[in-house]
Amino acid sequence: MSLIANQLRESNDYLNLILNTINSALFLVNQKAEVESFNDSFHALFNRPEDEIIGKLCGNAIGCIYTVEENKPCGSTSNCHKCALRHCIEETLSTKKSVYKQKLERVFVITGKTYKKHFQFSTHYITNDVTNHVLIVLEDVTELVDKNIGLNKLNQQKNELLGMVAHDLRNPLATIQMYSSFLQNAPSDIIQSGQGKELLTTIQDTSDFMLHLLDDVLNVSSIESGQITLHKKKQDFISFLEKTVKKQKMIANKKGIQLRVKLHDQKCELAFDPVKMEQVTNNLLSNAIKYSNQGTTITVEAKVLEDWCEVHVIDQGVGVKESEQKKLFKPFSKTSNKATSGEKSTGLGLYLAKRIIEEHGGIIDVKSSYLHGSDFYFQIPLSLNLHNLCVTKCSNGTTSLVRC
Repeated sequence: MSLIANQLRESNDYLNLILNTINSALFLVNQKAEVESFNDSFHALFNRPEDEIIGKLCGNAIGCIYTVEENKPCGSTSNCHKCALRHCIEETLSTKKSVYKQKLERVFVITGKTYKKHFQFSTHYITNDVTNHVLIVLEDVTELVDKNIGLNKLNQQKNELLGMVAHDLRNPLATIQMYSSFLQNAPSDIIQSGQGKELLTTIQDTSDFMLHLLDDVLNVSSIESGQITLHKKKQDFISFLEKTVKKQKMIANKKGIQLRVKLHDQKCELAFDPVKMEQVTNNLLSNAIKYSNQGTTITVEAKVLEDWCEVHVIDQGVGVKESEQKKLFKPFSKTSNKATSGEKSTGLGLYLAKRIIEEHGGIIDVKSSYLHGSDFYFQIPLSLNLHNLCVTKCSNGTTSLVRC
């Protein structure tokens, strides 16, 4: 008898050894759906002590959020009637047939924290002519599902990008085609007249917009593919800012808008990419001009704080509705605002500005009141050593860099 017992014990130990080498989580439940055995992969996945698993109902043993939040045994929660895992266990017991490749999406409580998990599982009927059991083979496919969701999102964004670019290019191309066709067949005196020059100006402006749109699209493509490269060099940001603003003054003056610079400090040495930062500054200034009316003032304010340089572009324009401010820095997200002189927008400028500022270790945000102007601002650390700076949410809903 002792020999038979030892053989059985050895065979069980051997079986357990095999089961524990399997990467999938395995656990055995009885007819009451109580867990009677599990392998090492199950323990690693749910990370619960044995006394919280063995003899516990399935949902309680694996930390189903419904059993935890409602403090009820598995089988009596508000979700149990539609739980795929419970349904398959019951089906396997009643039909004595396996169920394969089912999906379970659920929030689980693991080591006191909640995690949304995606599982693929199968249930297998096991009997020894005395008791009936169900072996559940569980695979955590959360990472794969998340990647697929991300890929689908990127694919959707790609399709939206193509659709928007095609839409935004169609009208300018049609305008250029129509006007150039008219000028091609027009008498020379009309071409030299004010009407002809106006048409040529429109063709030029439309071509510039198309080129700007394509440049922005290519920049977005480079950033999203991780190919953005910053060529930083340490220099005075204040003098750089003054030169950049000066280039925009002619455009502002043409629209009857005053553009002024307010400097709290005369110098601000930091490392930055001048080409990329000019792109950011030009975008903020051109937006301010685009959405401001004649006779208003745009103020560019710069100051040096403890660990960073802060720049504000403050206008007296149409402002941005609070409900639309969250989408300002997203690609191709446009607000309901109309440019005061019919200027066009690609919907990419602020997104590019945000990514460039973030690549410099900084932040960009906006404070705006609808019909009362906007304050777009960014902050860049003075040092490349960022360990002592954190991003915090201010009481007014904006963000700021602070010393940790």
